[in-house]
Amino acid sequence: MGTNPHYLAQEEDHKILDENVFYIENEYIKFGINTALGGTVTYLAEHGKNNLINSSDWGRQVQLSFYSGPVPYHPEGTEMGKNWTHTGWNPIQTGDCFFNRAKLVDYKVEGNTLYVKCIPMQWALNNVPGDCTFELWYTLDGKTVNVTARLNNNRSDKTQYRACGQELPAVYTNGEYYRIISYVGEQPGTGGKLTEIVSKNTGDRNWPSEFMLYPEGWVALVNDDDYGLGVYNPHTCAAVGGFAGGVELMGIGGAKDFQTATVSPTTCVILDHNIVYTFHFSLIVGDLTSIRKTALELDAKVDHRRFEFSKDRQNFYYLNTMDKGYGNQDCLDFDFEHDVWLRSPFIYVSAGECKKILLDAAFDGGEIEGVAGFRIYSESTTPERKGSPCSWAEVPFKLTGDGERRIHEIDISAIDKPYYTINLIFRTKGHAKVYSFELK
Repeated sequence: MGTNPHYLAQEEDHKILDENVFYIENEYIKFGINTALGGTVTYLAEHGKNNLINSSDWGRQVQLSFYSGPVPYHPEGTEMGKNWTHTGWNPIQTGDCFFNRAKLVDYKVEGNTLYVKCIPMQWALNNVPGDCTFELWYTLDGKTVNVTARLNNNRSDKTQYRACGQELPAVYTNGEYYRIISYVGEQPGTGGKLTEIVSKNTGDRNWPSEFMLYPEGWVALVNDDDYGLGVYNPHTCAAVGGFAGGVELMGIGGAKDFQTATVSPTTCVILDHNIVYTFHFSLIVGDLTSIRKTALELDAKVDHRRFEFSKDRQNFYYLNTMDKGYGNQDCLDFDFEHDVWLRSPFIYVSAGECKKILLDAAFDGGEIEGVAGFRIYSESTTPERKGSPCSWAEVPFKLTGDGERRIHEIDISAIDKPYYTINLIFRTKGHAKVYSFELK
């Protein structure tokens, strides 16, 4: 999204950036949304400093972008951009690749919070509105913008498509802020050395986007003086990101120039036809030290070890099965047989920190057998990394499948390395109702 020179904005399009910005500010930062572009973020700067946000085309900015099936998404009678024929259902907040703009439905300020509601556009199609709405609540807090974001789906296609990686959100900075940096070691929160994930020294890893894992939950896009924008998301510790424009353009460029650095926190999510999907993120302005400090303070308030499924899937998803759909269940309710997976979102667990998985669940099927699979940590974001970013470990389990709801324990004490995802892989046939998932 938003990196192809065939879709660069022309001068008349760029006038939209200058003439339709609504600002709020506090004593530290100035923040602006564009009322002609679905209320997307086109301006964020500390007072006295340059705007951080790139808007060379309508796929940049800081904005919501969601993905689902079918792939490709090309309804009869619609025109698809020639460079986006691989794209599935993909409404985005600003507009489409033909420069048709999203529609802002409402925006208002209450205290230090700016509310936005819009009808997005299907990125790859010519003037096709999304069959959904986006809502965002932007709240200024010092040099941080804390955001609640929501997708309200209203699709006529009721198919439950597979989980897709989401941009939560998509963030594009100007070419000056080209270095992508985070902590990728095994001791998060201890002040360990940071790693340049993308820089002038990382060669062909600058683009296409690099997949990265970072256990402190934040990643920053900064300039040569270690100053720029941090992105924190409490729901994941994975992102995709890179630099478009080539090494020669790193370190220069403004909001209307093609070169850009980008980061999108990501995890896979099933987006039902009627889902109300809410997530949170923060944009942190400052130097690396202050970005890291603020992100760790935010993360300390989050429980990454317990997941309750009474209202939604908590970013868990399935491989080779499906459930009854959003709004039709108070738990994860699914059939399984050989090689059906229940997969967690990206969470970082230190070596030896958790000894067991507790499942508040009811299983049918007699004695249920399977394995708990773990994506083992490695310093996958270092420039020297070759091949697969992570290794894999498995622990066998057996569960009682008599239909009674109880706390089922899976012993994972044999896992003595840090890991990022947990997968329950079923090897026998049955049915599951999982009400909560907890690491202890």
